[in-house]
Amino acid sequence: MSNRYAETFEQRGHPYDQAMMRFPDCRSREFIRLFDHLDLQVCSKVLDLPSGGGYLDRFLPDHCLLDSADPSTPFRTSGAIYPIDLENLTLPAGYYDLVISLAALHHIQNKTGFLRSVVEALKPGGRCCFADVAADSGVRRFLDEFAGRYNNTGHSGHYLEVDTPYPGAMDHENLVLIEHALKPCPWVFPDTEAMIEFCRLLFGLKQVSDQQILTALDHYIGFSQIHNSQGELETHLHWELLFITFQTAMGRKCCSP
Repeated sequence: MSNRYAETFEQRGHPYDQAMMRFPDCRSREFIRLFDHLDLQVCSKVLDLPSGGGYLDRFLPDHCLLDSADPSTPFRTSGAIYPIDLENLTLPAGYYDLVISLAALHHIQNKTGFLRSVVEALKPGGRCCFADVAADSGVRRFLDEFAGRYNNTGHSGHYLEVDTPYPGAMDHENLVLIEHALKPCPWVFPDTEAMIEFCRLLFGLKQVSDQQILTALDHYIGFSQIHNSQGELETHLHWELLFITFQTAMGRKCCSP
């Protein structure tokens, strides 16, 4: 089974990481929504899988001990991020309070095996939260129809359905579904120029003009000009993801009441 995530980001990892470093706050709402059904104060051991360049760390309380793992060498810029095989996942049993996987599952073919390994790695009462692109969404069409046409890796993902259970979830008797919902998590930029620059880097868009990117974002996803609480005008790209949270039965809960 091919490691599509690793193959993709061996080629596109550097510009992706450059985008995240240049605009570190634009996806904050996407990260924060991961914790809608979590109380991080009772989570001590957390796994970010795959971690990209380690972007989750800044959203966690200081007491959380974060393990970050990613298959692609461009993201492993320090010893804090260790290599891992997403298609044949091996994790320590009963070790983590929380496992996070953000915006990567559509690159993983063995979703059943991925979930099985994650569940085995959770402590009793631990939680895992997956957030990814939904199958029937404008974001999916943007990625497959536009981004895949103009980057050097193509794009054709294995997407999760909004109205279908996560593959293999029903096989786990001790696994409780907490959430399975498509939710808005807009990307926020100071202006449209920043939005275009970020998307060009993040998705590796080449041989395409700024106007083509702007037109595609408007067509597939949509964006708005919105005044923030300080009265400053911002550009909000209407990003959305499918958020799925499970909890293992019994024991101390890593969750809000």
